[in-house]
Amino acid sequence: MTVQGGQGGFGTNDLQVVVRAEDPAVLARAADQVQQAVASIPNTTDVRNNLAAAQPIVEVAVDRQKAAQVGLTEAQIGKSVSTALRGSTVGTLTINGVQQNVLLRAGAVPDDVAALRALVLPGAGGAVALSDVATVTQVSTAPSISHTDGSRSAQITAQPAADDLGAVTVALQGKLAGLTLPAGATAAIG
Repeated sequence: MTVQGGQGGFGTNDLQVVVRAEDPAVLARAADQVQQAVASIPNTTDVRNNLAAAQPIVEVAVDRQKAAQVGLTEAQIGKSVSTALRGSTVGTLTINGVQQNVLLRAGAVPDDVAALRALVLPGAGGAVALSDVATVTQVSTAPSISHTDGSRSAQITAQPAADDLGAVTVALQGKLAGLTLPAGATAAIG
């Protein structure tokens, strides 16, 4: 998800695995393997591989004038969208030596563009739909290759859908440990 706007930043609770390999073909094979492994973990959603062919993303472009008319700022709208999709971090918990954020979620997570457009925001004069103050569209993005510590790298990300993030992380660690990646490739939780 991309939230366009110049104000404020948003935290992320994504699971991320960084795959490294010098050879682009090896990197692509290893990234595909890791993506399949992450997708097989229960309670993960929105699994992405930044090397995959064009990927759909949702863009939220806030109309500042319309937002101001209902008493909202770009930052407030972005925070509301982020909270609806990812929850709010209310603390941390350490399980098996791994520190995880504790999330608070209220209501159902919007699971498509129409549901996101219908997201109710708390305006100054009452509730307002996201679509009343922003344009919400699904677009495609091009793949990208990153470099981490001088090596070509790919990022596999997923949204944890479970309340027990520690269990999802432990499951992810187990899946990665069980993979046989192509020679020259490594994968680590990022």
